[in-house]
Amino acid sequence: MELTLYLPTKIIMGKKCILNNSKLFAKTGKRAMIITYPASEENGSLADVKKALDKESIKYEITTDAPVNPELKEMQKFGDMASGTGADMIIGIGGGSALDTAKTAAVLATNKIPVEDLYKNIYSNMPLPVIAVPTTAGTGSEVTPYAVLSIKEKNTKKSFGNEDMMSPLYAFLDASYTETMPPQVAADSAVDALSHGVEGYLSAKGNWVSDMLGITIFNNFRDCTQSLQKRIFTYEEREKLLFNSALSGLMINHMRTLAVHAMGYALSINRGLSHGCSCGVLLGAFLEYIYPECADKADKMYEALGVKDTKGFWGLIASILQYRDNYSLKELKKYTDESIDAAAAKPNPKAVDGQAVLSIYRRSLL
Repeated sequence: MELTLYLPTKIIMGKKCILNNSKLFAKTGKRAMIITYPASEENGSLADVKKALDKESIKYEITTDAPVNPELKEMQKFGDMASGTGADMIIGIGGGSALDTAKTAAVLATNKIPVEDLYKNIYSNMPLPVIAVPTTAGTGSEVTPYAVLSIKEKNTKKSFGNEDMMSPLYAFLDASYTETMPPQVAADSAVDALSHGVEGYLSAKGNWVSDMLGITIFNNFRDCTQSLQKRIFTYEEREKLLFNSALSGLMINHMRTLAVHAMGYALSINRGLSHGCSCGVLLGAFLEYIYPECADKADKMYEALGVKDTKGFWGLIASILQYRDNYSLKELKKYTDESIDAAAAKPNPKAVDGQAVLSIYRRSLL
């Protein structure tokens, strides 16, 4: 077996981990550009970062304009903002969108290229170092070298990233910042991390690393199932879900994703579903489709999650997401056309074609 285990991001976890490790900011740079949302002022994350920077006499500028579902054409202003302030490091605070914006700005601050050239993944200059402070528990962006951006004119999302240049230097995981997450966001985010785990674990390219990460993600998720259904969490459960997010990011680093993610982007773009929900609603039907090709591994996954079979998994996810809406066959055919190329190119354990994609959409949403 051949595999590569690459963990470039240093993860620091625990209450007050930012204040207790402020010297890492000083080790990274002397002037920071902070990219975040207004919500970071409510959950305490921005205050802690500012205290750490003040403690180390590091100058900083703040923008709370990080977009939700960032668009490619929006990104230039963040790169210009970072370079214009003379920042030598970027601090991203928030969910995946804020962290992806921070990583994109880090590239554009040092590389004067058209935003479309980000997808070439070849940059003349090293991006600014990035420090990630996640305040949701699902995307895994805090440990990946990838950023997902919307391309509005093509009605799609697409990721870019350079494994040698774009992983955050440090990821600070303090579960207290997730305590103000709306209950639905907490549920969707947890399913997002689970989806990364499921797709990586069942990938046709799976190996010992994906097996190890997958089973740990499934066990952690199982421990939080009842709380996710009730939308009430202990601090320990929040911490476990936050750690699951980081593990799911490591899974992305090694396995990437399967057809579910490609198909989920169409739901996010066209219907505005959260990334976790858009993937989660498709997982049951996807597993039903691929099960004959990966039954042994899928059964081990179900055991770790505390369900009996695909039907039990499907019901578990439905009870957590609690999502229902009306779809037409016409729009599902449109989503199929938009996602088939990317979905078919993934290392799915069973080949995926247009008929399969449409069937998964129909089973999930009609």
